[in-house]
Amino acid sequence: MYLSLNKYYMKKLRIPISIQISIFLILVAFIPVAVMMALNTYEKQLLSMLENSNVQQGRLVSAALESYSISQGNKITQEAATLLLKNMDGNFDSRIRILDSKGRVFWDIFFLIISLAQSYLVIFFSHFRLK
Repeated sequence: MYLSLNKYYMKKLRIPISIQISIFLILVAFIPVAVMMALNTYEKQLLSMLENSNVQQGRLVSAALESYSISQGNKITQEAATLLLKNMDGNFDSRIRILDSKGRVFWDIFFLIISLAQSYLVIFFSHFRLK
């Protein structure tokens, strides 16, 4: 009895092959479109998070330099900027530039990276000096 009912429903639910192929082709066509829409949304969210992170890091550096300059007589020196960014131990995601009152680059994180690379190269070559 159970077997005969199953055969009855299978015959009743049979879909023609042309409709099956059409459904498959529609799915194949729309899956990449859906994926592209999801990637576009992901890119927008990632960009927004990165911009927010960069703004927060800039505010942090600005607040730290302002508090240091108030304690040192309202003048930010290059040594103060270097000390502040060295104390961060590279724990930042964005490139940090400090400008003076005329808009010129006063200090850049790239300066710190170059000085660290030079010191590591000096240590490396002094350690592996040819005899």
